[in-house]
Amino acid sequence: MKELIRSAGYKATPGRLALLEVLQKSARPLSVPRIVRGLRGNKVDQATVYRALATLEKIGAVRRVDLRHGHADYELVQGGDHHHHINCLNCGTVQDFTGCDLGLVIKKALRKNPDFAEVREHSLELFGLCRKCTAGRK
Repeated sequence: MKELIRSAGYKATPGRLALLEVLQKSARPLSVPRIVRGLRGNKVDQATVYRALATLEKIGAVRRVDLRHGHADYELVQGGDHHHHINCLNCGTVQDFTGCDLGLVIKKALRKNPDFAEVREHSLELFGLCRKCTAGRK
């Protein structure tokens, strides 16, 4: 990560590296307040975290995720990792999934919207109920 930050023309500050470490240790995307809590001994305030996240997102080290919590969550981008999330609307469980296979949808969207020439990014988040939450409803 140090090299990614430096190659983008930014300093690999201890705060940025600590933030990336917090995200790396997490099994799910984190909100800014959770990131700040994870940085407890590093004396990094919330405003600094927001600025660092904006920089790290710009260089492709972190990804902003909308899990419909009323705020953005962030996760580390690792290598060629391409995944999305499935979220339980009841208990908040979040799991990663791969294989969105949106190639056909993108082609169709471009055909139906001639003002667009290409799609460079996409976001896909699924929302429903996990097995544990549906088991309690039977």
